[in-house]
Amino acid sequence: MTPDAIRTARPTLLPNVLAVTAVVALLTPVIAPADDFETPTAVAVRDILPQAFLRSDHYAIEPEARAQDNFYVFRVHSDFGDYDITSLAMLRTRLHEIATLAEVTPRLDDTVVRLDRSPAGRRGVGSEHVVDILTDPVGTAAQLLGNLQYNVEQTLAGPGPADSADAGQGALDLNPGPHKRSAAAQLGVDVYSSNPRLQGLLDALAEARSAGQTASSISPLVRNVYAPPRFGSGVLDMRLDSTLKNTGAEALLAQIDHRLAALDIARRTRVAFLTHPAYTPRSRLYLTSYLELLGPLAGSGQILAAASTAVTEADAAAYVAYARMLAFYRLAGHDLAEVVTEARFPTLVDSARRGVLALPLDYLAWTPSVAQAVSALDDIRAAHDLSGFVLLVAGQASARVAAELAARGITAHAHYSY
Repeated sequence: MTPDAIRTARPTLLPNVLAVTAVVALLTPVIAPADDFETPTAVAVRDILPQAFLRSDHYAIEPEARAQDNFYVFRVHSDFGDYDITSLAMLRTRLHEIATLAEVTPRLDDTVVRLDRSPAGRRGVGSEHVVDILTDPVGTAAQLLGNLQYNVEQTLAGPGPADSADAGQGALDLNPGPHKRSAAAQLGVDVYSSNPRLQGLLDALAEARSAGQTASSISPLVRNVYAPPRFGSGVLDMRLDSTLKNTGAEALLAQIDHRLAALDIARRTRVAFLTHPAYTPRSRLYLTSYLELLGPLAGSGQILAAASTAVTEADAAAYVAYARMLAFYRLAGHDLAEVVTEARFPTLVDSARRGVLALPLDYLAWTPSVAQAVSALDDIRAAHDLSGFVLLVAGQASARVAAELAARGITAHAHYSY
């Protein structure tokens, strides 16, 4: 997919995210000269990535990343194709997938399991099974699977060699079997990944395991150096990874639906989320688990409704990060009381009557949209009689943004929970 296609496929998050956080339709205009704003266009990757990310025998990251809609877009050249990757979160995922492919592929016995076979047909949980689980007319199997396939094409950007490579490609597997789930768990990758090369590798490993040929199919040396820090003590991550390994997709979907219902989230909202093509069972499980950690929360369904506005896999990853950041805020000892805005990333109020806005963005620069949105936070504070405001940012805010926030009495935390 070309960069232009990516721009067309995914929404501009921050202009839509922050601008809609106001509780009024019209925002107070911010009057400032044009040259008073920051205009980020590109940034050196060495300034934003850990050193361990920069060098590999199997991939190269172009020295500059595009700064676009408060996310970075990275161009990666690898042994398995070229990729345009939106957001630091998706970069972590793709780099580990590339490292896994490079480590494990040579160890497969090609005389038994061939990686150059034609991609398998679509398999797994069709929407008629979703209807059985939820008893809701959410669409036909062809429609749902078609949407999922379209989403894969929109979210996995791999123009050039990645489009024409003829080895190790597999279709998105909506209902992977135990052997495939076990192989993915051992490698630390998402068995529901939209990366066709990883799917091809996992198919081959599952075939080898099914045939009893496992000695050379998995390397004990694969370690995910690209993973974000574990959440809290790490117990939650281990428990969720175990669930993904040991639970089939259909049972997992039913389990997630039951847990969301226990949070008093409306059935219509649950169905929209559970059948949304941007999410995989893994991202649904993680987001749901973070929501549960928020405790009793009035209006929690608004968070799930907002998450269902995602368009691409990168958007879905951002909503998982958003929920994680709020859960981390609760873990740090701040009880949350209610959701007070219907926005792309809703604002919450904690028990101390502070507004809490989590932004799972790579960077925050002082642009006209951000300036308007910061003014809108004053409207939210006045409308709900808040004692203060806390802004949580997954990435880094510029010095100018930090100064503007401080001048307005807004407490900002960068790299929050990451």
